[in-house]
Amino acid sequence: MEKFKKENPGLEVDEEIFLADSESEEELEPLFIPEVPNNILWIQHTPSGTLWLSVGGYDAGYIYEYFIDQKEEIPHRFRMICDADDVEVSSFVYNRITGKAYAKYFNRSF
Repeated sequence: MEKFKKENPGLEVDEEIFLADSESEEELEPLFIPEVPNNILWIQHTPSGTLWLSVGGYDAGYIYEYFIDQKEEIPHRFRMICDADDVEVSSFVYNRITGKAYAKYFNRSF
């Protein structure tokens, strides 16, 4: 609010109205890490020098991207597979020309 007042000198600001639409930050649940790591279902080396992988179990339904020399456990990037939350992705085909990936799910089809 102080920044707003400095940017708008001479403007009378009702603090209660100004802050009325402000929401307090939502408290997030603690990050869950399973005791036993999930199995890696497949891993692919990319032309950009990263690794794409998919895992089973709790973290299924995502493709994770790591740098080869990455030390952190948290992935560089990840993407949830559309309509596959918690569904294990058993394999995929990536078309470099169209930039599209097609996923095969356990107990499902492409």
